[in-house]
Amino acid sequence: MGRVQETATEVHEVVTDAVARLGGGPARPLRVVDVGGGTGGQAVALAEQGHAVVVVDPSADALATLGRRARSAGVEVETVQARATEMVGVVGPDADLVLCHGLLEVVDDVEQTLASLHQVLRPQGLLSVVVAGRPAAVLARLRAGDVEGATAVLAGDGRSGPRRFDAAELTGLVRGAGFRLEQLDGLRIAAALLPADPDGAVGRRTVTAFERAAAADETLRVLGSSLHALASRPDAAQSQAP
Repeated sequence: MGRVQETATEVHEVVTDAVARLGGGPARPLRVVDVGGGTGGQAVALAEQGHAVVVVDPSADALATLGRRARSAGVEVETVQARATEMVGVVGPDADLVLCHGLLEVVDDVEQTLASLHQVLRPQGLLSVVVAGRPAAVLARLRAGDVEGATAVLAGDGRSGPRRFDAAELTGLVRGAGFRLEQLDGLRIAAALLPADPDGAVGRRTVTAFERAAAADETLRVLGSSLHALASRPDAAQSQAP
């Protein structure tokens, strides 16, 4: 599966925040489903924390690599070779946390994929979605002088690589699938706009502090190289509430 190019730290923080919201820890291990989880960068780390993790991915090679990584770390990670829309009935409807990072860009049907994620997540569980941001990709091409490329990305005509999203589109898709949007952030906002810094003049701490401040800002978050949505699945009573 194609993956969004966030830094490992950012992805780790996204997942750590979701686990904390669910109260997951040594005394309460979670059931986590990582859809399109590939070689298990997040899955192994979660398994090391004691959580029960299932990775769903159509790539046998990626899952084999994941198996070797898990054995090397001394943990177990369940694997299911399937596409997201094929996993319902195999994974079960009891996941506390579903990760969908870098997947919606490459699936055939975004709505159907989100519907499948909804079915495997328990009521009150959390869905974490990370997607490539369209505005940042447009600006990157403009900065490089590629107006035609920027126009193609803006139009989403498929000539400029995987699918990209803006904040309004991601919000509509998540809510349309029956989830309640809890949080929407931008990731790698500074990375999308800063000039090349080969000498490291801009310190990592400075950039990180800015990223955290800008992530939830309604004006700036749309400029993130990636967008992150954290959503919950309402229970039946909440779904019927006015």
